[in-house]
Amino acid sequence: MKPILLMTALVMSVISVGSAQASEDFQSGVVTPNQPIGEASGTDADGGGDHPKTSDKLIYGAIGFKKDPFFVSFTRKPLSSKEAAVEVTWNDCKKNRVECDEVIWFQYGCSAAAMTPWASHYGVSVKATPSEARQDALKQCEDQGGKGCKLREIFCAPEELNK
Repeated sequence: MKPILLMTALVMSVISVGSAQASEDFQSGVVTPNQPIGEASGTDADGGGDHPKTSDKLIYGAIGFKKDPFFVSFTRKPLSSKEAAVEVTWNDCKKNRVECDEVIWFQYGCSAAAMTPWASHYGVSVKATPSEARQDALKQCEDQGGKGCKLREIFCAPEELNK
């Protein structure tokens, strides 16, 4: 099965992708299990869409998740292409015997996941900065009615964004 890119209102109500003003290099997109990632368009903060498909820099990351029961997977290190980031994340889902609903890839950005202690409520976010991703993931968790939401994990690519 090959991943696809699909951005819908339903997807956007569960997750938050992008921040058009934060960084001119920030891009992201949502991938689901049914179409090739090569058909992905995603978002491009500068509107140009002419960023390289593969970079000599380690600037890509991804977060994958399943909604019910909640499961989240991150790339653990920045990679040189969105395809590699998506593949690593899909493979981590499979390794954990989870069929992730979506993978969100990003370039020059950060991903965060927040959840309640029993994972009854959660938030998943991809934004241009660590603080934006952290705040948005916590807000989504709380907006769903979550009490005691805590940040589970945050990951940025490139790693310099963590500083």
